[in-house]
Amino acid sequence: MITTLPEILARIPEARQAIEGAVYRTPLEPSPWLSEISGATVFLKEEYWQPTGSFKVRGATAAVAHLTAEQRERGVVTASAGNHGLGLAYAASRLGVQATIVTPDNASPAKISALQRFPVRLLTGGPSYDDAERRALQLADESGAVFVSPYNDPWVVAGQGTIGVELLEDVPDLTTVLVPVGGGGLISGIGTWLKAVRPSIRVVGVQSSASPAMEQALAAGRLVEIPILPTIADGLAANIQPGSITFPLAQKAVDEMVLVSEEEIAETIAATFQEIHVALEGSAVVGIAALRTGKLPDKEGKIAVVVTGRNIAAERLCGILARG
Repeated sequence: MITTLPEILARIPEARQAIEGAVYRTPLEPSPWLSEISGATVFLKEEYWQPTGSFKVRGATAAVAHLTAEQRERGVVTASAGNHGLGLAYAASRLGVQATIVTPDNASPAKISALQRFPVRLLTGGPSYDDAERRALQLADESGAVFVSPYNDPWVVAGQGTIGVELLEDVPDLTTVLVPVGGGGLISGIGTWLKAVRPSIRVVGVQSSASPAMEQALAAGRLVEIPILPTIADGLAANIQPGSITFPLAQKAVDEMVLVSEEEIAETIAATFQEIHVALEGSAVVGIAALRTGKLPDKEGKIAVVVTGRNIAAERLCGILARG
């Protein structure tokens, strides 16, 4: 498995070519609202406009595009809380590859409904994402299908890294980038590119305090298994697979980690709906939550917040808005 930053860096331009025409180059829009709150110049990287409603389609498309003909015949399998599964279903269906998606029992109904629109085999794998991942790995071993991890895959990481390319093309003098973190595929890819092109840039990861696996790992200097509590940021809720390539990459590319609470995430979903009139999922707004609540010190220069997805269940959104 590839683990070095230079090797991942070399794949990002290839991944960009592979996903061209299948995914969108999303806007990097100024946010007067967040600029006023923070005192910095803030931009939102609007990955929620992707065809599957999430950035995950970038990495999944890059991974499927680089399968050999023999691997495509065997099909692909993954574990997902929803968005990576949607990305893989989208990419596999475009290339005629059979996909099996294993979800945790508590996966978002909105994401399950979207997955059912694709010609995929959809299975449940147990109460948590970790349970679903174990079942997906077992299925891959038994069937010969290729396991495409949501984060522990070099092409997935490189695909997510294409966001970093776009960020610096649109605003070359960015000073800080805020990135949601689960297993670390997104921040590893983005951070690898940003640090190579603009070493002075500050890369900040944001997690829910209910699921701080990467924050705890970086603090300890090694992967540590932690209890994962219920969270509305379901796309970030998991431990990190032992031996994952994302951890050593994050050690080199991430300057700091910030945690936000469940209440802060819920309040930010409501606030972003009011301010920008888009219904965003919990995983998507953690960077905005960090700015809104003053969790990011030294708010100067130009800050980009990667806003990752819009696949929130209507019932959850209505419940959050009803709470005010």
